Amino acid sequence: MEKTLGFKIEATKLAKIDALAQTRGGRGPFMRQLVDAVLRQSGAASEAAPVADREAAGEHRLYLRPTETELAVIRHRAKERRMTPATWAMALVRRHIGIAAPVDRELREELLNCRQALQRIGRNVNQIARAANKMALADNAAEIAGELQKVNDLRAAIGAAVEGIGAATKADLSYWEVSSERL
Repeated sequence: MEKTLGFKIEATKLAKIDALAQTRGGRGPFMRQLVDAVLRQSGAASEAAPVADREAAGEHRLYLRPTETELAVIRHRAKERRMTPATWAMALVRRHIGIAAPVDRELREELLNCRQALQRIGRNVNQIARAANKMALADNAAEIAGELQKVNDLRAAIGAAVEGIGAATKADLSYWEVSSERL
């Protein structure tokens, strides 16, 4: 049974790891190889376990032989999504059989940060609107009415942006849509 291990690492170190991983099957396989090497070197690794794992993993592998043109397209599209060709192809297969495709991690983090910033701005706009409403009741409502309309327009624009970012964060499925007519 496989488990997931996640941890934070400095961006410069991650870039170096990614550079090394490019020739070793991508980040995931490279990190597994690195962990295996450390365990072997420390004497903590069991020699029988990797063989059993390889046999079990072989049951779930699918080998494809694309043409050179198909492989070039797969590599190009995978590179656009910052994925390995195998990861890209697996995401495409998952999407085609009805399993949601993942949104790129970096994109998801950027969208989440933007959404949080917009929500904070929206809260500030709400506070400004409340203060302006109180002032309008006390003083000259006619002069403040125009400014209140601008604040309300800004609030609506921020709300729309937050909703749009939320939708993009949930899934980026349009990229992975496959027309059933082509099959």
